Amino acid sequence: MSDKPSILGLLGPVIAAIPPEGQRLFAALGERIAATRYRAWADASEDASMRKVLEACAAREEVIAGRVESLDPNAAAIQEQLQKDHPEVGDQYFALFDGWPLAEQFAMQAEAERAGAGAWRAYADAADAANNEEEAKLLRSCAPLEEENADALDQLIEQLNTRS
Repeated sequence: MSDKPSILGLLGPVIAAIPPEGQRLFAALGERIAATRYRAWADASEDASMRKVLEACAAREEVIAGRVESLDPNAAAIQEQLQKDHPEVGDQYFALFDGWPLAEQFAMQAEAERAGAGAWRAYADAADAANNEEEAKLLRSCAPLEEENADALDQLIEQLNTRS
């Protein structure tokens, strides 16, 4: 196959087109979509230990989304509108993985997780600049969860590569 598609290549332009006040909530939707992807991988796996790791990754994605959504009392309504404005994103995200070996799929997702960690830190820095320390602390707390998922995927890739 040709070069791997990029989750960032898909989501970056969409996020850039969203007004700043909606970007974090759109990213939280992305976390929930990723959680669904992790669960699908877990459901398809015959390896109990791999399922456990993937289910833990899904749970971390849900935690991140919940934290971010907790910052806005209108999160549900805003996200509903974002989904109406960008209905294609979920399907396009899942389609990125089609035809790629599982290890490559995991590598694509790990790259996105690391970028997500950077994004949450950038959002936290913006909150710090606005003197919103509590918000910054909450947003910054999302980054290690993203990195934990990336590291878990790296370990799964290593396991898959040693099996083949």
